[in-house]
Amino acid sequence: MRKNVSIILIALFLIPAGIGFAQSEPGSFNLSFSYSYITSSKIFLRPNSTDPFERGSHENIDGIYGYGGEVRYFIGEGIIVGLSLESINRTENNFAMNLGGYKIKMTDGYQIYPVELSVYYYLPFSTTDFKFFMGGGVGAYFGNYVRDFHNVSIDSKLEKFAFGIHVAVGMDYQITENLGIRGQMRFRDPELKFNNTYKESVVILPDRTLLLPVRNFDTAVNVDGIIFMIGATYTIN
Repeated sequence: MRKNVSIILIALFLIPAGIGFAQSEPGSFNLSFSYSYITSSKIFLRPNSTDPFERGSHENIDGIYGYGGEVRYFIGEGIIVGLSLESINRTENNFAMNLGGYKIKMTDGYQIYPVELSVYYYLPFSTTDFKFFMGGGVGAYFGNYVRDFHNVSIDSKLEKFAFGIHVAVGMDYQITENLGIRGQMRFRDPELKFNNTYKESVVILPDRTLLLPVRNFDTAVNVDGIIFMIGATYTIN
């Protein structure tokens, strides 16, 4: 988070330098669809434990893919407002639970849906074909936890509203006056906490049936990696 705040401060310092280099008409809209790659995330299996070691222990899930869309509105003087929605889904099948002396292999993961409001501005060295931008804003993050093993699945609920800030840098290359390609990097650090309930009370194995000792458990997900995005844009003047 400290890294994100530093980038935002640099952006605020540079804003005056970018004003006056708008490459699109005020009042026009830009629609984009992008594919994303996130470098890393963390899953906390005991986020509410009284033991600091257990509370801080986590599993790393890296290499997350997603997709999303954004609508941008050109205010004028190089300033743009954007509203984006993403879908991020990731599971791993190498988690394990010790149940009655048996090691049960599980699939654990998450589905997260970031909704972010951003303000961008064009950097002064932008041209008609190459438009470099920088910005940041606020976001709300929704989703659910995923766990499956044998006949067992879960109901998952977001424990509380997840809120955060983000920053972004990128470039648009205009193929035509309206059609373009966008590449960008985003930095965010949201943490979502989930309360989960097993739908079943027993695990049915090929040779035996085991009772689940607890029905409810808490988890947390921290998506702290760098987001790389590539996609297509279309401007409506």
